[in-house]
Amino acid sequence: MSVEIEPVGHTPSATNEPIRPLRRYQDISDEVLDSPWAKKTVLTFDGGGVRGYSSLLILKALMLKIKELEIESLNSRICSSRDYPWMEAHASSTSTSNESTLDDFLPCHYFDYIAGTSTGGLSAIMLGRLRMTVDDALQQYKMFGNNVFGKARWWHARSGLWFPRAKYPSKKARNAFKRIIHNKITEHDKTIPYHQAEMELFKYRKDRTRTIVFSFSVDKKAGVDMGYLWRTYSHESSTNSSDDTYRPLNPSVAHTIPIWQVARATSAAPSYFEPIKIGDKEHFDGGVFANNPSIRVLEEVRALHGYSPRIFISIGCGLKTNASESQETGNPHRQSFNDGIVDSGRRKREALKKWLELLHGVRRFMTDTEGPNGVQGWNNECVTLQIKYRWRLNVGGALAKVALDDWVPPKSGESTLDKIERETDDYLSQPRTKEKILEMARELVNIRHERAETERWERFALDVVYRCPESSCQGRHSRGKRHY
Repeated sequence: MSVEIEPVGHTPSATNEPIRPLRRYQDISDEVLDSPWAKKTVLTFDGGGVRGYSSLLILKALMLKIKELEIESLNSRICSSRDYPWMEAHASSTSTSNESTLDDFLPCHYFDYIAGTSTGGLSAIMLGRLRMTVDDALQQYKMFGNNVFGKARWWHARSGLWFPRAKYPSKKARNAFKRIIHNKITEHDKTIPYHQAEMELFKYRKDRTRTIVFSFSVDKKAGVDMGYLWRTYSHESSTNSSDDTYRPLNPSVAHTIPIWQVARATSAAPSYFEPIKIGDKEHFDGGVFANNPSIRVLEEVRALHGYSPRIFISIGCGLKTNASESQETGNPHRQSFNDGIVDSGRRKREALKKWLELLHGVRRFMTDTEGPNGVQGWNNECVTLQIKYRWRLNVGGALAKVALDDWVPPKSGESTLDKIERETDDYLSQPRTKEKILEMARELVNIRHERAETERWERFALDVVYRCPESSCQGRHSRGKRHY
């Protein structure tokens, strides 16, 4: 079978000649800085327990603005972020623009990297690795809260009568993560068995959105503890093609362990959940190491590509004031990562008190999201690297006073979620916030449009695999779809 390869070009003629995809090296390469694919886009989420719900609401506001700009663009045929100008059949098979919903616009189509810590790590997994819509992620967030935060143990390390075990059973968290995964992988095929969720690997296709999650690892045998970066892609080299000093954290191949284990590792908040042992290491909540992961993600992307990302968006879980910092907010990082695994012979409350006093000086470091280890350090680095398109979104007011595991009432969390929504809505209604979101949406839409004109876009955005027996075939026929 012979296949005619169309010439490069994308401008239709007056005779209605079909638009062709751009497939030159300079159009689809990560190495050519003028390529739209070298304009890397990054999204990060802070850790913050149930307040992570606010981060997703902020992202939803951004996606709604993106949808508005996409539909109002010159190409009136756009009704989904999957669409592209050189395959009319696909666009015409979707709904009309007036019928488009937010589900037609996925964050994974606008970001090359989605990263997070703790519950922000869970958001990153849902949006990046599992390629969910924002609404789906919000729904799964509620499910997790109902099944985990609404069912605390009676006797635990944070109760009045101290007992050396975590506040919440790890089994409930593990089962909730598996349920989230199973709900997604059965979206198009209800016959997939539940046990498949246990085996679904964190590793994913390198030509898709890349997901980054952080935990804090402790190797007792080696006597080493360190921050740990989980990757859906491979980054093995500790050097890069540039002359700068950026190096990856724990260089590795893509992590071939189940997704639920990574989710457990990043969210194992001390005294709230037991750590999880993976290999020779015990993993704790990534907030112990990088509650705001922005700096670490910037270092990772810079080390991998040798150049800076074009767009970097960092979303927080509540801006603390001096007053709120002095109050108890239920933050697990106000204790050591060893809380909850105290030796059974030391169960007296006095031992816990002394331990907490010892750690008083490092609490701010472990929960820092705005200072030198957070926004301030990230922003300074962005200035040094001349990253123009960078934004930080974070709700002020009373949101930071919401305890990390606040879930009232226990069966639904409606009161807690209503409070989070009110605080977030107030923030989103501010003129400066609206201006930021419009700026972000415009830049992201522009990059997506540039990429959608290239042949690489279809691999990035769609579950499509091309097969051709001819060596000369370059993938414009014999379509097979893999739903995920």
